Amino acid sequence: MRQDLLAVAYGQFEFTNQGDGLILFWSLKNPEYPERVYRTQAGVMSLAFSERNPSLLAAGLYDGSVLIYDVRKDDEKPMLESGCVWAVAKLMR
Repeated sequence: MRQDLLAVAYGQFEFTNQGDGLILFWSLKNPEYPERVYRTQAGVMSLAFSERNPSLLAAGLYDGSVLIYDVRKDDEKPMLESGCVWAVAKLMR
């Protein structure tokens, strides 16, 4: 995973005006245009990189689904896609 990339979530927070979402990867080396664009079927409400495997990115969507991306791959298709998720717990070690 490149250290100069920043993942940013985009979505609509108004309940009555929902649309698609985006995840854009911005580089400190080129702040004018995103390096990568992922389109989602609902607004992206949260993002988190895995602490154990930083190439895995989880995205929580407005419709309750969770997408897992392997950012080492060049395509925008998630490697895993859940149905509606109601709660997530962080595992402690």
